[in-house]
Order: sequence, then C-alpha cells, then structure tokens
Amino acid sequence: KELIQGRRVLVTGAGGSIGSELARQIALLNPGRLVLLDHSEFNLYQIDRELRIADDTNFIVPVLADIKDNHTLSDVFARYMPEVVFHAAAYKHVHLVEANPFASILNNVMGTRNLLALSEKTMVETFVFISQV
Repeated sequence: KELIQGRRVLVTGAGGSIGSELARQIALLNPGRLVLLDHSEFNLYQIDRELRIADDTNFIVPVLADIKDNHTLSDVFARYMPEVVFHAAAYKHVHLVEANPFASILNNVMGTRNLLALSEKTMVETFVFISQV
C-alpha cells in the first residue's frame, strides 16, 4: 500500500492475464494515477471498463501503445511521469514464442529495454519486472 497510495503508477500489459490482475489490485490501493498501457485495444477496453465500474475512477488512464514503440513510450512517460512501473507486457505462450523468435525478442527483450531506459532517464522510483518465463 505504501508503494502505491497517492503515486503515479504505470502497468504495462495491463490488458493481459497478469497485468489486468495487477491493475485490479493497484486500483484498490488508491494510486494518484493508474496508467493502463496495452497494445491490444480490446484487452485495454475490457480492463478499463471493468475498473470504471467502481465509484471514483478519474485516476485511471487507458493508453493504447506498444512497448516496442520507443517514441510513443517517451510521450507516455513525459505526459504521465510514472513513479512506479509494473512491467507485465510480454509474449508468454511458449509454442508461439518458439515459432516466432524474432517477434518475441523484439517484444520481450527490446520492449523491456525501452521501458528500463525510460525509467532510468525519468528517474522512476520503483520498477517491478513481472517475469513470465
């Protein structure tokens, strides 16, 4: 609760199975702002809609973006200035990852690198990497 309450929190992969559960739990801890980032419009829509059923949800910001797009990520970091980042965006289904190694490396490795570099540059206080391997 101390890590979240009143803070600006970014969750990547917020529409996925792990990211959406993180978003649900974080929303209950009264963040100052909760930025939900996902590249899937439908998944982002679902978690955003679910969380907005609660009373006061003005603190929730859905962002349709891909962690591989460093330019857009830079804009997100500049606009919302996250203090805490929970990184749950990853390709995790083994047979798909094995069949598509280039796409998997771009997303899981380079996307994570983008987030780490921006977190360091903008002095994010806490970066939590949710390893899905």
